[in-house]
Amino acid sequence: MVKLSKQLPLVALLLAFTVFVGKAAVQALSTSSTTMWSYDPSKGPATEPGSYDPAPGATSGDCDRDEEVCLVEAPELNNQPDLEAVEDLIEAIQAGDDHPNLTYGAFSSN
Repeated sequence: MVKLSKQLPLVALLLAFTVFVGKAAVQALSTSSTTMWSYDPSKGPATEPGSYDPAPGATSGDCDRDEEVCLVEAPELNNQPDLEAVEDLIEAIQAGDDHPNLTYGAFSSN
């Protein structure tokens, strides 16, 4: 019993360290996650990152079917979508092809 009471502060320290490291890992993952972005044609071509606005919580249901780019899902880089980070995304936009991170239509945030 004496040995256990001597190890209790060590166990508490290890538990606190685990919580701290876990919290830091969750924060790191949340800052590198992908984000939804809505395309604003008045800002330029769909292949330019500056042509998008953040659209947190947006889904493909927010897009009226159309041939225009509506939403892209890409990581954030300097408050813009990092289109180059998603494989074949720019090529799909240019060709008007389907892509898992791309929704076509006119954005209508309900």
